[in-house]
Amino acid sequence: MFTLGIDIDGTLTRRPETFLALMRCIRDGGGRVFIVTSVGPQGRDADARREQLFHLGIAPDEYDGLLLARGDTQENRRADKAAFCRQHMIKVMIEDNREIARAIKRNAPDTMVLMV
Repeated sequence: MFTLGIDIDGTLTRRPETFLALMRCIRDGGGRVFIVTSVGPQGRDADARREQLFHLGIAPDEYDGLLLARGDTQENRRADKAAFCRQHMIKVMIEDNREIARAIKRNAPDTMVLMV
C-alpha cells in the first residue's frame, strides 16, 4: 500500500488545492495520506492544526491521520518526523525544511523526500 506524508506549513499552505487533488488521487487508488507536522512554537495543538487544515479546504475525511511532532526544538521535530515515516511506512514525504528532509533520509531510508 502506498502511503504519502505531507507537511502543513510551507508545504500544504503553498498550494492547498494542488496537494488536495494529489491526496484524493492517492486515497482513491487505495493509498493512505498522513499529515505530518509539528505542534509549532505557537503551541498549535491537534485541534488548532485540524482547524488550519479545514481553512485550507482539507476536511478530516481527506486524510488518514494527523501526526504531530514535538515542536519544542528543531532536533525533536526532525527525530519525530523521521520516526513517523518509519512507523507508518510512509513511502513519500513532502517537506519544505531541508534539515528535516535530511533527518528523514538518514533515519527513514525507505522514505523518499520531495522538497517544495
